[in-house]
Amino acid sequence: MDPIERLPSDLGIAIFRYLSIHELAGCMLVSRRWYYALDGWAVLWKNIDMRFLPPRAETTVSTRLMRDQHLKVLARRAGPALTRLAVFFAPLISDDGLAQLAVFGCTNIRHFEVRATNGVSNAMLGALLPKIGALLEVVALSTTDVADFAIQNLWVSSPRLRRLDVSHCRYITCDAFPVMSGGQVRFCHESVGGRVQAAGSRLPALQSLNVTCCPQIDDRSVRRIGAAFGATLQHIDMSLTRVTVLGLGALAMAGGGRATALRDVGMRDINFGGAGEVGRSLQLFAAAVPRLRRLAVCGENDAVSDEFVCAVARQCRGLRDLDVHDSHR
Repeated sequence: MDPIERLPSDLGIAIFRYLSIHELAGCMLVSRRWYYALDGWAVLWKNIDMRFLPPRAETTVSTRLMRDQHLKVLARRAGPALTRLAVFFAPLISDDGLAQLAVFGCTNIRHFEVRATNGVSNAMLGALLPKIGALLEVVALSTTDVADFAIQNLWVSSPRLRRLDVSHCRYITCDAFPVMSGGQVRFCHESVGGRVQAAGSRLPALQSLNVTCCPQIDDRSVRRIGAAFGATLQHIDMSLTRVTVLGLGALAMAGGGRATALRDVGMRDINFGGAGEVGRSLQLFAAAVPRLRRLAVCGENDAVSDEFVCAVARQCRGLRDLDVHDSHR
């Protein structure tokens, strides 16, 4: 029995929504009736998860990569129904492709993930995010050319944002994060600062932040992150950055002497420096994160010592995973 010809539309949608995006594309080749029916059911295209197509002997890598025209077709079919867009390893996606999201009214996206592409500019992302970002909860722009201005726009236009991944983004600096002064929010970019005042200076309740391998992230960045999101932040990964162990102390002081909500902290292979103030920062950090469940402070250093491990064990009763490999003391 032909499910499209014989069944009502709601039952047909209930059947086809179990298929992946690639399987739906294959079904559209069955007949003209199937093509127009599946093309018109926008709800089937609300979850676009584009990975490599299933490998075949007659295809090559270049033909399996997503291109601008593919994204345009998918955006047109989904329209406002689109809630999740995940594009992995997309070197052929450019500004023209992403611009179609705004053209076709994809303004209900909650999960936006574009990884490993150098064809999308920071200017494009800065202009696009305010148009599609009202409902965004998860944003991942790993290994792209995103920079401070686009991230500043994200804080302003996405009040529901909970998770942000900008790992391996070489242009992200401390200016991507807001400055808290007297209860007011201030940004370095003038146009963004004006929009913050108009929006009531409200920041999203960020819970997870990944800045791994961002070469310009330093202790000043951590201080801004802690001041802006310290009350809600549960996971942060600062591995392979310019952050020092003093950044841990900055995170601890973000709560103003109160315990923070941090549960997962990654600081692998950073510059811990020597002893003295470093040891005090570690002790302060251990006392400020009683809810901590995972901590990675591995790498060759002289700062992570037996005393610090004992302090973490005493203060963090819920700790499940502690990584201190290659620590000399």
